[in-house]
Amino acid sequence: PLGQQWFIRTKVDDSAGKMCGRPNIPIRPPLRGSMSYSQKVVSPLIRTLVVSLITAVVCVSLSIALYVYVRNDIELDAKSRFDRMAADAKHIIERRLYSYVSVTYGLRTLLAARNELSRSEFRDYVNSLNLKEDFAGFEVLNYARHVLDQEKQKFVAEVRRDRSVNPAGYPDFAIRPPGQRPEYHVLIYLEPAQGNEFAFGLDIRTVGAKGRGIDRKS
Repeated sequence: PLGQQWFIRTKVDDSAGKMCGRPNIPIRPPLRGSMSYSQKVVSPLIRTLVVSLITAVVCVSLSIALYVYVRNDIELDAKSRFDRMAADAKHIIERRLYSYVSVTYGLRTLLAARNELSRSEFRDYVNSLNLKEDFAGFEVLNYARHVLDQEKQKFVAEVRRDRSVNPAGYPDFAIRPPGQRPEYHVLIYLEPAQGNEFAFGLDIRTVGAKGRGIDRKS
């Protein structure tokens, strides 16, 4: 084979060997599977590189998996907290709205239970609600009376001489805006009255969306 040398032992070689005083020593071929020096150095290096590469790939994969898990866990936790906060806020708002609606229903029941409600009775009811502390969303509670055109003069005179709250009455009371109309919805009770005097005597049928809403109901 290539790269292998053999000594063929002959009689001439034997004679020459004897004459030179040295024996013929045949050169043996290299053992099958033996490695050179370069192979012995390179093979462990390659093995080390492969192991390092596999370790790096595994570490990177684990890091990515851990990152995805943590991110999803944080997002899920944030969503859960947001849902709880939204549900709590919804319940609080609903309770507050129900409490405000209950006030208007209570006022409606009070008005329905009596043919006529005096100004002092309306004031006492509103004062009992403690609006500033318990129902801060209410700026004012009011009552508008439905008046036909033929009842207008009688109604105005009645309000002017009402002294149930103000001993002086309301001598300057008038329906606003002035003018003749088939019917009126006039604000006569407002609590708290202080700071809301501008609305006293206002015909709410003439005020934008409120007036249109009354017309639709009528």
